[in-house]
Amino acid sequence: LGFMPIYHIIGNVTTNTAGEVTNVESINDVSSVFFYKGIYHVFHQCCQNHWDHVVSRDLIHWTRLPPPVVPNMNPTGVPTPAWYDAHGSWDGSLSIPNDWNGLTEPLIVMTAVEGTPPGKAESKNEFSPVYTPRVRRGKTVGGGRERMAMGMAVVRATNASDPFLLSWTKDAANPINYTSGAINSPYDTPGQVWKNGDHWNFLNMGVRYTTTDPTLHTWGAAPGPWPRGENGGEWFSKLANLRDGSPPPGDAPGWMINIGGGNRYTLGDYNSTNESWTSLVQEVTIDYGPNDNWMVGQFAGNRFMNIGWTVGGPPMMTDDAPLSHTFAKTRTPATDGAGGNLPTRTDAPTPFCGETTSWEVFPGLTNIWDRVPSPTNITHGTLHFIGLFNSTEECFAAVNASKDGPFHSFTYNDATIKAPYGLHCWADTSFTWQNRGPFPGQVSGRGPGFPQYPPAPPLPQFTHDHLTGLREVAYDPTLNTLVSNPIRELVGLRTGVLVSESSVTLTPTTPQVVGGTGGPADASTADVLVNFTVPTVDQALAAVGVTVLANVTAGIPVGGVQMLVNFSSPNTNGTILAKATVQTVNPCGGIAGSATATFPILAGEHTVDVRVLV
Repeated sequence: LGFMPIYHIIGNVTTNTAGEVTNVESINDVSSVFFYKGIYHVFHQCCQNHWDHVVSRDLIHWTRLPPPVVPNMNPTGVPTPAWYDAHGSWDGSLSIPNDWNGLTEPLIVMTAVEGTPPGKAESKNEFSPVYTPRVRRGKTVGGGRERMAMGMAVVRATNASDPFLLSWTKDAANPINYTSGAINSPYDTPGQVWKNGDHWNFLNMGVRYTTTDPTLHTWGAAPGPWPRGENGGEWFSKLANLRDGSPPPGDAPGWMINIGGGNRYTLGDYNSTNESWTSLVQEVTIDYGPNDNWMVGQFAGNRFMNIGWTVGGPPMMTDDAPLSHTFAKTRTPATDGAGGNLPTRTDAPTPFCGETTSWEVFPGLTNIWDRVPSPTNITHGTLHFIGLFNSTEECFAAVNASKDGPFHSFTYNDATIKAPYGLHCWADTSFTWQNRGPFPGQVSGRGPGFPQYPPAPPLPQFTHDHLTGLREVAYDPTLNTLVSNPIRELVGLRTGVLVSESSVTLTPTTPQVVGGTGGPADASTADVLVNFTVPTVDQALAAVGVTVLANVTAGIPVGGVQMLVNFSSPNTNGTILAKATVQTVNPCGGIAGSATATFPILAGEHTVDVRVLV
C-alpha cells in the first residue's frame, strides 16, 4: 500500500481573507483531452454557460487558463454581441489535426443556446421549441414569441501556432445551417469532425451528419445506420494503440465509437467508400465505477486518453469515529393544537446506526419525491393522500386516525404551497425515509423504526463536481477489447509505502485487516494493490473481497468502498470467468452505489491484481 496521488480537476476557487474556501465553480462535461505542440489540454464545461481550459506539460502539474469560449465574446475576451449563443456556449467537440481526420488546425463544433435572432421578438420561454411565426388566413402576420432554440456553431483557434491555444474565434457565419436532421432539443455535444474525400462528417445521436461546405456551416443528415447510445455526440476515432504504444495488429477492428457516457465503446470497421459501419465488438466498458458520468476519449499524441466528469463519492467513515458514536439535534417542538406538543426529536443521544424510537417532526423538510403529488390517484405506491387540513397538527391527527394505515411517515403542505397542492396531507405505509431535503412550506414526520445515521461532515463543494480518473486506454489483442489504466506519470509520484504484507493465508469469512493504514498515516490518497492466487478448487464457491476507506474499529470493515471478485468453474479451455463487483457501502447497512464487470482468467494465469485508487 503506497502513496499514489490521484488528482481531480475542479473549478475556480474563491477564498475569504482568512483563506477559507467560500465558493467553488460548478464544472461539468468534458469536451476534449489532447496533446498539442508539447502541451496537454483538457477543455470542459463550466457553470452551464461556457468552456473552461486547463493545461499541463507533464500530466501532473496543471494550470487553469482563461475561459476559451464564452457567450458574447469573440474572439476570447473581446465583448461582441452574438444572438446564436447568447444563452450559453455549451458542450462541443474539439478536434485536433491528426493523420486521418483531414484537419490542419484545431476546430470546435459546439452546441449553442440561441437568443433572439435579428428581427424577431424577445424570448420569454427558455428551452422550448423553436420560433414559429403567427399565421392567419394562410399568411404570416407577425413575429410571434421567439423561443430559445438549440443550435450549433463553429469556433476556430485564433492563433493555431500558440501551443496554449489561449484565444478562440467564432465564425462570422454562425450558426450552423441544417439542410436536414436539425436538432432543436438540448443535447450534449456533436462528435469529432473528420474528412473523407470531398466531404466532412461528424456523428450525433446515432446519425452521421455530412457536408461538402469547406466552411463547415451547412450540414445534413446522411442515410445509413450508425451505433447509437449517447444523448449527443459520438466520438469516432481510430482504434487505440497497444499498451506499449505500438499500433494494433492487422486483424484488429480499425475504429471505435463511444456509445454510452464516454466509458462504453463499440469496436468495428469503417468503410470509407460507402460510408458504412460494421460493429465487430458490440460493447466494451473501460470504467465501471458507480459514480461515472460524462467522459471523453481522444488521442493525445499516440496515447488514447480518457477523463470524465463525476459527481459525489462513497459514504466514508474514519477510524476516529467509533461505533459508539452518538449525536443529537434539537428541533422546535410542534404543538398539537390542544396546548401540548407533537412527538418530536429530543436532545437525547441516538445510538450510532440505530433506529428511531418515537415520532419525529421536521419543519421545512419534504419526504415526497416530487414534493407535490396530485390526489387524482389516492395512492402513489405506498404513499396515500389523507386529505386537506389547515395545520400540521390536524394532518398528524388524521394520519394516526386513518384506517388505511398503519402509516410510518407523513408530509404536510401548508397554505404557502402553490395551488392546488396547498394544505395537502400525505402519509406513507413503508419504512422508506426519502429525506428529499429542505423545502419551505412543508413539514415531514417519521415514526419509530427508521434507520438513524451519524451526522455526515459538511461536504466540500469541490467533491461534488470535478473531473477525475485520467487514464490511458489501450487495445488488448488477446482479449479483443479495450483496457484502461491510470496514466504512467503517476507511478513516479509515490512518496513512500505505508505498509506491505505478503504470503498471507486468508481464513474464510474472517477479514484480514491491514494495520497502519488509518489515521494519522491516512491511506485516503493511496494506491491499494492486492495480488491474490486464483482458487484452484471449488472456484464457483469462492470469492475474494477488498475493502478500503472503511471503519475497522470493531475488527470488521464497516462502510467504505468494497470490491468483491467471484469466479466461475473453468470451461473446456481452462478459462475462468471472474465477476468483479464494486460497491460503495452505507455504513449503516445497504449499498449506496454498485457496478459490476466481468473478465476472463485464461488457462495458465494463476494470480489476479486488484488495484483500488482512492
